[in-house]
Amino acid sequence: MHPANRAWWERCKEKYPEFFTGEIDVLEVGSQNINGSVREYFEDFRSYTGVDWRAGPGVDVVCLAHQMNFNKKYDTIISCSMLEHDPYWYESITNMVNHMKDDAILLLSWGGALCPWHMPEIAVDNEFHALPAGKVLNLLKKINIYVHEFHYEGL
Repeated sequence: MHPANRAWWERCKEKYPEFFTGEIDVLEVGSQNINGSVREYFEDFRSYTGVDWRAGPGVDVVCLAHQMNFNKKYDTIISCSMLEHDPYWYESITNMVNHMKDDAILLLSWGGALCPWHMPEIAVDNEFHALPAGKVLNLLKKINIYVHEFHYEGL
């Protein structure tokens, strides 16, 4: 996990501590630990489920994000640097929202439009999909998710 991404997750934990500890159910989408894990920011949780399309460290359930179908809702749903490697990002975000409790939080980080091409081998289609922030924000608005805070690295 690069320093700017680490700083984002530290800020999230500081600002929203109730979603990082206690009687919470956490769903991490894109959970394989490749270069650091956001899981380290969580403690004393009720449950933590890591989902990725391939097995590896930090993965509890192997499936594509847009195909997750748990009979459970979560308090905290996170995705760290996965969406730019997901050709189904639109469906995946929509599916994350479908797994949220009414008072849940959705925390995302991803490689935006200016992100350099990287690691195509970790994508199901062996591609890199730089994902413009406007597309994600428009989707969240369309599915009635209120965006409380948004930061673009470097701005």
